[in-house]
Amino acid sequence: MQRLFLALALGAAASPAPAQNVIGENPVLAGSTTCGAFSAMDSIGQLQALSAIEPLGDTLAGADPALARQWAGEVTAACRDQPDLRLEDAARAVLGGN
Repeated sequence: MQRLFLALALGAAASPAPAQNVIGENPVLAGSTTCGAFSAMDSIGQLQALSAIEPLGDTLAGADPALARQWAGEVTAACRDQPDLRLEDAARAVLGGN
């Protein structure tokens, strides 16, 4: 019985999560993440969300960690009182970009 559970656990761990494989199902990569969702994320999630926004993500990847946290704070401030605003729009307004 233990072998069955171990096999199931290993199979589940080895299989990819479907939402992570399809860009259209990832709200950040699909451009549908809202400010409300961004504000609810922890700091790591916020940095990952900002990294997925092009071309901002390229700049963020090479940034000093303190500067990256500052940028996340600026976007959080821009999102305040606008939970339905797209994260991509808020980040570009504050941090620049196309």
